[in-house]
Amino acid sequence: MKTKLFILIFMFLLSSAANAQLVVSDPTMLGESIKNWGEQIKQAQQNFKEFQEQTKFMKEASDALKKVNTSIQTTRRMRTLLEQQKVIADFLYQEIGSAESRSVNYEATTAYVKRLNSLQERLITNTTYITDLLADGIFHLTDGDRLRELNQVTEENSALLNRAVKEKEQFDDLNSKLAEINRLMNN
Repeated sequence: MKTKLFILIFMFLLSSAANAQLVVSDPTMLGESIKNWGEQIKQAQQNFKEFQEQTKFMKEASDALKKVNTSIQTTRRMRTLLEQQKVIADFLYQEIGSAESRSVNYEATTAYVKRLNSLQERLITNTTYITDLLADGIFHLTDGDRLRELNQVTEENSALLNRAVKEKEQFDDLNSKLAEINRLMNN
């Protein structure tokens, strides 16, 4: 009996109280919650639409900035190219003008001036090409393509100037040799 009493007390202590709950349904509160969710969804949709508009605006601003940067690069490249064209033109003009006074031999001078004239014609062709590159109606190029073309003309002008300097050196060398021959013949 003691054992049974002990088991009964032990079971009583171990057991917890069982409570039953009833399902509470409040249609007014449910309707209010649904209404709030609907408003939150509308607000989220409006926020998303505003985000899309801001993203579109930022993309347009970024594209405009890229165009400005490309225009600045094109302007810098053009300034450099025009300065280069001027240096070459001045060099050729000075060389053509002074070749006769420095020359010992008429045929050498004539050949030298012809070579300088062909370089000058190439310079004029490059100038015309640059003008055409900058006119949107003739070439339908992107700004990047236009910059690449201007870089190519710059490289070609550098080669043109190097060729002109080399021609001058060869002409001066020839003149010094011809002058030496004339001096030896006259002695």
